[in-house]
Amino acid sequence: MMSRSPDGRVMVLWLPSWQVATSLAASGRLAESAGPAAVLRGSRVSEVTASAAHAGVDPGMRQREAQSRCPEIVLVRADDAAASSMFDRVLELVEQVVPRVEAIRPGSCLIPAYGPARFYGGEAEAARRVAAAVRDGSEMAQACGVRVAIADDVFTAGQAVRSAAESPVIVESGASRSFLAPLPVECLPDAELASLLRRLGVATLGQFADLDDAAVAARFGEWGMLLHARVRGADARRPVPRERHEDIALHLEWEDPVDREDQVAFAARAPAAEFTAALLRRGVAATAIRVSLVTEGGRQLDRVWNHPQCFDEVAIVDRVRWQVQALASSGGLPEAEDAVLSGGVVRLSVTPERVEEAYRLESPLFGSGVQERVVRGLARVQALVGFDGVLQVRVGGGRSIRDRIRAVPWGEALPAVPGDGPWPGRLPSPAPSIVYEHPLDAGVFDRAGRPVVVDARGSLSAPIACLAVSSPAGERRHRITSWAGPWPVLSSWWGDAVLSGVVPGSGSPRADRFQCVDTDAVGWLVVCRAGRWQVEGRYD
Repeated sequence: MMSRSPDGRVMVLWLPSWQVATSLAASGRLAESAGPAAVLRGSRVSEVTASAAHAGVDPGMRQREAQSRCPEIVLVRADDAAASSMFDRVLELVEQVVPRVEAIRPGSCLIPAYGPARFYGGEAEAARRVAAAVRDGSEMAQACGVRVAIADDVFTAGQAVRSAAESPVIVESGASRSFLAPLPVECLPDAELASLLRRLGVATLGQFADLDDAAVAARFGEWGMLLHARVRGADARRPVPRERHEDIALHLEWEDPVDREDQVAFAARAPAAEFTAALLRRGVAATAIRVSLVTEGGRQLDRVWNHPQCFDEVAIVDRVRWQVQALASSGGLPEAEDAVLSGGVVRLSVTPERVEEAYRLESPLFGSGVQERVVRGLARVQALVGFDGVLQVRVGGGRSIRDRIRAVPWGEALPAVPGDGPWPGRLPSPAPSIVYEHPLDAGVFDRAGRPVVVDARGSLSAPIACLAVSSPAGERRHRITSWAGPWPVLSSWWGDAVLSGVVPGSGSPRADRFQCVDTDAVGWLVVCRAGRWQVEGRYD
């Protein structure tokens, strides 16, 4: 039995199916993670929920095979950005209980166990405190489940945590090899090696550990020797806690309140340059910052600002200026004429909220390529027209075109959107190339020139032959060569009129939509509500 020093013990926190839950949450479908669900990368499954695994769906399986084994499975595309950003919140919760933590991947992290065990009076209590902090502070973690295990080394703790449930699993010091011995070789982080070992008659980690070192080196090389050492409980890896960089911050105070936003921005320019330079000296750059403003009257406004790449001094100064404007418009600094703010700012602080290694952001930091020119161009436009002047959109599920679009200022995290279905009454693809902000009044007529009427069952009084579209320039008639529909949307009087596609105040719980094509091969999206025809979009 190999005994390790207690200061080398490792705690692993694991949130099962984290990628599935966060990807579903990003598309507004978190509730579906309770049943069979899986994440897709390309055409293959990369992660599954427990109920999907129980139904026979395994990582690496093709999409069609997964659906044949479990027809009710919910499939979602991997959203790595959502998984990473949401896990940052989990890491913050862990750091409220223990001072050092290393993220392995979104959904899993390492914690040196010795210090927390001494502080909380034992490993079991330390593990329980960590699990409780995450479970109580994160709804997403509650949906996934929180598992914790402690062992002598990273590999053993990683295997132990998979057998954990509500109670933490503690592998006694020196017992790693005996704990790992009965586990199947499929637990190795190399599927090809596991398959080869299985064909050679080596079925368990214990049998692999019993193989001669020289034979393993000759047959499997350096990588095989590394895994051989791990299954013997000799994993040399140790947690490398992430740096918080809390000592790097921008702080400004004024004895006399500053009552102009351009004065605040000018004063922040040089400290902002030093702020970004200090982070770069540590090999990191900020992708999110927290800006805090305090007024003479004691009002405080804190906000976390995100950047699609990373912050430089110009981007920081822009966010400071926009936040001063937001504070003024919210009543903290009532605006006077000539952009003079009554009350004034007395304190400003900027701290890094999220950082990434600078080498991953080499292009944004030093500039190259078309994407970088686009980003800088958008940043300049946003600086001129204001934070809300440049929007980015995300398309999701919904019945009407407007319901499917969510817009936020450029640089902010994209919002969650409803899932892809089912949406009864949803229009088929493609979507209109033009969606009118205010639908255009229209008239729909048959070949004899009579108005076309839609009855309560969605049937037309006659085929559509002519579409008359009214606009500020006047009315224009289009001869219709083909049409399709209706796609009805029904709602109740107590339902959400906007989501149902019904114009508020129309008094109609029904909307019937049609697609029409005229002699110029132009398509029109036409809707009839309570006998009133309107054009909502156009297909060019």
